[in-house]
Amino acid sequence: MDGTSEVAWLGRSDRRGTDRHVGLLVREYRLARGLKQAAVARDLGITQQFLSQVETGVRNVTLDQRHGFMRVLGIPAEELGLAGRRRGGHAPQETTAAVAASRGRWRVQRQWLNQHRAEPGNTPLLKASRSRHQRSTGC
Repeated sequence: MDGTSEVAWLGRSDRRGTDRHVGLLVREYRLARGLKQAAVARDLGITQQFLSQVETGVRNVTLDQRHGFMRVLGIPAEELGLAGRRRGGHAPQETTAAVAASRGRWRVQRQWLNQHRAEPGNTPLLKASRSRHQRSTGC
């Protein structure tokens, strides 16, 4: 065995996969929120072309840009590789815009539910049910 294969794991061979993963997450969250690339790019202080290249995995994403995606799109730090890894996390696969938007909406809803699970009766479904009940009973 030669010395190069023994230390190959020290290299950054997975860097492109990580950037691709971040780009797909950014796309999912942007579409889930119904935002255009130009609006997100403006909020981040980058060009729309650069954001497009990030979403397709062509451009590398800096640490500052990851923090910007957290701030602008509400992506959890764990999903951007800025905190501990999630259990059972799967890398998103390239999909159509409709599937990416649906997946992004699911992630946003899951994040909201996780943040508010300690607040009983605070879900939109329960609020709607409660208001229907109050109208029907006159309370």
